[in-house]
Amino acid sequence: MNPELVLPVEILDHIFTFMRNDLPSLRACANVNQMFHDIVDKHFYHQVTLHNIQASDGQISPPQLSKLLVDSPHIAKYVRSLEIIIASPGILKWFMTRSLNDEEIAPILPLLAHLERISVTGRRSGRIAWEKLHPTFQSSLIRSLCSRSVEQIVVNGVDNFPLSSLNHSTALKRLSLVGNFDLKLDFGIDVANLGLLPENLFTRPRLEGLAIRHCSPSLPDILEWLQQIHGSPDISGLVVLDIAAQRSVDLDHFTSLLKLCSSTLRILELDPGHEVNTVYNMNELPVLINTILPPPPLDLSKISHLQSLTIAANIWSADDFWVSSNGEETLQQNIYSTPFSWIIQLLDTLPSHPLCLERITLEFSFRIDKHTLGRINWGNLANTLSSKRLSSLQRVELWVWFERTPGLDCDTLVSMLKSNEHLSELIQRGLLVVFKLNSKYDVNARL
Repeated sequence: MNPELVLPVEILDHIFTFMRNDLPSLRACANVNQMFHDIVDKHFYHQVTLHNIQASDGQISPPQLSKLLVDSPHIAKYVRSLEIIIASPGILKWFMTRSLNDEEIAPILPLLAHLERISVTGRRSGRIAWEKLHPTFQSSLIRSLCSRSVEQIVVNGVDNFPLSSLNHSTALKRLSLVGNFDLKLDFGIDVANLGLLPENLFTRPRLEGLAIRHCSPSLPDILEWLQQIHGSPDISGLVVLDIAAQRSVDLDHFTSLLKLCSSTLRILELDPGHEVNTVYNMNELPVLINTILPPPPLDLSKISHLQSLTIAANIWSADDFWVSSNGEETLQQNIYSTPFSWIIQLLDTLPSHPLCLERITLEFSFRIDKHTLGRINWGNLANTLSSKRLSSLQRVELWVWFERTPGLDCDTLVSMLKSNEHLSELIQRGLLVVFKLNSKYDVNARL
């Protein structure tokens, strides 16, 4: 390689940070020369994923990682993000072995002393519960979660994970909870036997980011935990909050949660669930046909420094056809459902002064036919977004994900939205931008 064509090490190092999720490309770069190899090494092992059952192609297994850390101990300092995936082996294998093989992961965790992020995910062909995990893995994991370097923790799909153990994660700044948590069944760890530092026992974590998704049955327990003055993470300084409701009653719990961080919250990501939608019959003029009125919106009036608001929701249509029991009468309904009314009410609760809101992101999932899409009225929502009341608003992003229906594809849908008489006016003014999502999970996690 011509030395004159080699970029400075600092620039190469920065370039490789964008390739950490592309291991084949990193491996190819490492083979260029020794200098590339030395730079790539730390990015190759920056994020490690461990499976308890069987690693996917190209991923390292717990025994392989254990051997690697013994043969090349310097690699341990490169590992900053660890994802642990616990899958059920199935009923038959569990009955025969009574093991999830998670004990193979336990001795690895103490060797990774520079972790900044730990994610624990339960994948279910059966049921993954904390009490089913091996005691050595439980203790080893809790010690790692309480490390002074770990700032981000994700717990996803591990039933009855002991939330109280996170009280001792003093460096914790970003927490994501998904699944079922029950304080009454909180199989906590005896911290006296973990050898934790005094700072872990008496210093309360202060969260900057919190995500609570798909936790509907557990919301009361999570709120009770977060409202404990002594021990639990302090969310009074929360900057980012990502919440997803499954039932309308969840919104009441979220209202309580917002009160705890109203003075510091800057970014709110909200999935209010399908119950906030209004359903219309469009055989002639669109007529409201909700049998149950949507729940009232969250009250954002006390969130005085909110700068970014994201709302995820669904828009759908369906054809319903009934025949009377005697077969003499038929009734056909063409219905569609949108969250527009609820969103408008939500925006109306924003504080009038001072209003700091600069960005609104609408993540809409469409399951709709072409004819119905053309009849949906975007006028009221567009008028609200462009109103003087939201004069601080600089940008509205509409992210579109589409469940394919006959006669309509995502490109056509996006084109129809851009040409809509109400939305096109916002686009021409430079306020609205429409994007296409390749999947529901195309938007990166905020935390």
